[in-house]
Amino acid sequence: MPSARVQAACPGETVLLSTRQPVGRLRCPADHGSPGGGPSACHRGVVALVAGRCLLALAAAFLLNGIARAEFPSFTLAGLGIPDDAGAVGTAALAVNDSGAAVGTVAVSSGTQGLVFTSGGPQPIVPPDPDSGVWSPSSLTAINNSGVAIGQTDVFTDAGDYQAGYAVRWASGAAEVLPPLGTGAMPDFLTRIASEARSMNSRDTIVGQAYRFSEAGAFLGRRPARWDSGVATQLDTIYQGSEREGAARGINEAGLIFGEYVVSGQLYACAWDEGQFIPIGAPGGGENQLEYSTAIAVNEAGLVVGWGRWNDPSGESPGGTTGYTWQAGTFSKLPALGADAFGEQSWPRDVNSSGLIGGSGRKFDAAGNSLGLRGVLWQDGSIVAELEALGADSRGTGLSEIDEVFDNGWAIGSAEMFDASGAYRGRRGLAWVDGSTTFFDFPELNRADGYNYTSVVSNDNWGFALVSTEVYEDTTAIGRQLFLWSPGESLRPFREFINGGLGPDEWTDLSIQGISDNGLYLAGVATNAFGQREGVILMVPEPGGAELGLLGTLLMVLFSRKRPLLVVAKDWFPRRHRPSGPMRATPSIRPATLGLRCSLPWRAGT
Repeated sequence: MPSARVQAACPGETVLLSTRQPVGRLRCPADHGSPGGGPSACHRGVVALVAGRCLLALAAAFLLNGIARAEFPSFTLAGLGIPDDAGAVGTAALAVNDSGAAVGTVAVSSGTQGLVFTSGGPQPIVPPDPDSGVWSPSSLTAINNSGVAIGQTDVFTDAGDYQAGYAVRWASGAAEVLPPLGTGAMPDFLTRIASEARSMNSRDTIVGQAYRFSEAGAFLGRRPARWDSGVATQLDTIYQGSEREGAARGINEAGLIFGEYVVSGQLYACAWDEGQFIPIGAPGGGENQLEYSTAIAVNEAGLVVGWGRWNDPSGESPGGTTGYTWQAGTFSKLPALGADAFGEQSWPRDVNSSGLIGGSGRKFDAAGNSLGLRGVLWQDGSIVAELEALGADSRGTGLSEIDEVFDNGWAIGSAEMFDASGAYRGRRGLAWVDGSTTFFDFPELNRADGYNYTSVVSNDNWGFALVSTEVYEDTTAIGRQLFLWSPGESLRPFREFINGGLGPDEWTDLSIQGISDNGLYLAGVATNAFGQREGVILMVPEPGGAELGLLGTLLMVLFSRKRPLLVVAKDWFPRRHRPSGPMRATPSIRPATLGLRCSLPWRAGT
């Protein structure tokens, strides 16, 4: 198919226009002259048609080029308010769901209280006392896509004595304390946590740990627990004929729960599938058996990752602490970066939907000398990437690690930074994208000696990251600043993209605390015009804004005749990624490629 390159708005940038029917094939009648020697009506019509369609095509080209050149999305920020209650001095939004519902805390004279941000303003929760107690400090730290929130609260007796800490569930405008497993006299511990919520899914199943009491009220210990619509159930921990203490750490949308149980004072990883208790790995002595283990994360395919301490091959003494995977009963050890006399060492921390695992491993030279920790990515049982370090200390050891991996294939983490003399200069956030690692350092904002701490956040559905850095004047820290980053683009101050550009005194010292699963909402806290710390929410526009609406209109005009002269961007979705129902763009197709101003991967069917 013939093609032509047309110069776009900026020098060096072009848009490909495909010609379905070459202009040279258009012909007018043979007597195409006109009185006076001017062009005939046919010629004028053809010129007008071609010129009009060329203008439309060029307009669409400029539009596409402008969208593709949009480095980052525009964000809308709104303050969530501070309650009028006496003593309320500030709020913070800590979590937000895919509908923009946010929860957090309000600072009051006696501490903090859980807070729900509603259309009617921020509403502090007052959880009911499970045993004639009175209200005490609380918090809400997570909210699912069904609008159910969880957190913790301390409860005191009428006499003002501390009773225990309890998990809190908030739903449909009301809060309730999640009960322990049975009732009885609280143990005489310095810190008593009668129930603790650690994770939940959108089906309103909450998992964690709770005190267990006998029918006679005797305290039996801590047990892994689940609460369905607020009703407590103990998770089975029968191992070798005995009930064990333990805790549930997390749950996926399919209901697979992971956690730990206790054998002879040591923790061991386990899972619960449809209520069935499944030990992960084998405790005890012998080759490939574990001295202890823990489970860290699970994806929606039921792949659990964690680490454990193996026995050495002789089975006589503990070996290295190494990562593992478990899925549908199959337990596998992850490879590491060498070993010393005590064995291999690695620690996976996260896993995405395709099974890409991120974490860290200790690197050893051929003689078994430690070179420090390195960020590691594993896939299908193999190491696919090892991240470098940012210098080394006087012993020759450095450190980098991966904390999160995303469904778009990105990974983020941090590295310790050392100068040429081996002096420690803090930590720097990092992003791993398409095999390349970027470290985020801001020399002009660092402390006079080069020390600083930067960090990175991102999302499964983003084509960019938010980078936070401390800001110093000489040796004094004066706040933090946020920047936007994407591969191939320069770092830009986040404030430039909020509400059309924030003024120097608007919403200062912004901190992001949570991101919705779909990436469209961010929860955080900033200083308002009155000098108060106020919870805020930021919204990212969804794909399909005004620019795409205009583009659609142009394309409709261009395709309105049976034999259009010009086809603009007919294949702007590569053929092998052409949408055909619900899908997510593959990691190799980034927003700049798709040309979406919001910088979110395009998704059909939403």
